[in-house]
Amino acid sequence: MRQPKEIVERLNILFYAMVGLPMLLFAWIYLPIKDMLSWQESQAILPLGYGSYVMAMILAAAAIWALRIPKNKFKQVQQTWSLNHKLQFYTKAYSKPFLSVMLLSLWSVVLLYLTRSQLFVVVYALLLFLVSLYRPSFQRICGHLHLSKEEQSVIKG
Repeated sequence: MRQPKEIVERLNILFYAMVGLPMLLFAWIYLPIKDMLSWQESQAILPLGYGSYVMAMILAAAAIWALRIPKNKFKQVQQTWSLNHKLQFYTKAYSKPFLSVMLLSLWSVVLLYLTRSQLFVVVYALLLFLVSLYRPSFQRICGHLHLSKEEQSVIKG
């Protein structure tokens, strides 16, 4: 059975992996084409026109929706649960939303490549900002799970 501190560390590794993978792809795609980017999609492989704005709004809305879902799940947490059970519940609750936002980020990078539109640089930055707001920090975990002082000290180690 994993220790609580190890569970929190694995959750953070998962979070950083889900942020890092799209960031690597973004850098790999953005750097070679940065001089071709525009707001008009003149160099686009796949010109979407106003569809770009629709896609950008869909990506942003989907990310906001995905990250808000777990808040409702935390009402299920019972104080009688063990600390490991609470942390595993937290990890499961946030894994799908983080995975969803990672996939949305990857999609925005692919759209950046295909459309050559700066709009998707902005969308990617917005998604990165949203994910950073929901990073599984110590304070966020303790607040969502309503951990006691004793449980908090166990996590801190």
